[in-house]
Amino acid sequence: MSSRVTVTKGVSSSISLLSFRLCWTTSNVIRLITLRLETVLTLHCLRSYAILPAAGRSRRMGEPKLLLPWAGHTVIDQVLRIWTESSVDHVVIVVRRGDANLRRVCEKWPVSVVAPLQDPRDMKESLLVGLEALDETVGPSGHHACFFSPADVPGISHRLIEPLLECYRRLLDVTGGNAAASPLVVPRFGGRPGHPSLFAWEATKQIAALGRGEGLNCLVERLPKHYVDFAVGERLPDIDTPAEYRKLRRGTCPAEEKNSTGKRAID
Repeated sequence: MSSRVTVTKGVSSSISLLSFRLCWTTSNVIRLITLRLETVLTLHCLRSYAILPAAGRSRRMGEPKLLLPWAGHTVIDQVLRIWTESSVDHVVIVVRRGDANLRRVCEKWPVSVVAPLQDPRDMKESLLVGLEALDETVGPSGHHACFFSPADVPGISHRLIEPLLECYRRLLDVTGGNAAASPLVVPRFGGRPGHPSLFAWEATKQIAALGRGEGLNCLVERLPKHYVDFAVGERLPDIDTPAEYRKLRRGTCPAEEKNSTGKRAID
């Protein structure tokens, strides 16, 4: 009789222990699945943005360079076409309030045109204006991505934008959605960094903390970064002067450089 009681007690304990182990295992499996699902959802819900500072005065060019002819339209038309046709979800361009002509051209595109009451003094201020506009209208999450790119680069292409975005996606996947571990992705052309740069949204908050004489390049130097390598020839050239504009346009739009007399229209 006592033996039977002892056996019953032992079976009961074994069942209880087995139930406990099953519950513990099940709860941990569920927890792991939940964590993985959260990571997948984070990556699936990744949104990306681009801020284009366009509040300069084109002093070296001598005329508004963003409104110069390009591919049948203007420089800024070409730039905005590429960005709005890319995988980027939302584009913000920051212009001077008094630059009515540029605003009018930009407003034809599905982008946010931001013209602050006070003209930005430099690129850093333009970026801060753009970040504030995104924060107020979209409210990005920390792991979302934000491109910073000059507006005067008509050579921008999907061949640059998409690989940078894909690199950031892979980094988030590897780190389980931890944006702090992958705050910056930079293109490199023949070993030299260039534009555009891609920041984790969380990292963009550090721009406001930069010192008076510090530009975005100071933050780029400090942050851990990942590079995506491109050919030297894919580097985005500047068009700050008439000579640079003529050279670049001659190489990409040769047919447009001649008028009906056969002479170069911009010479």
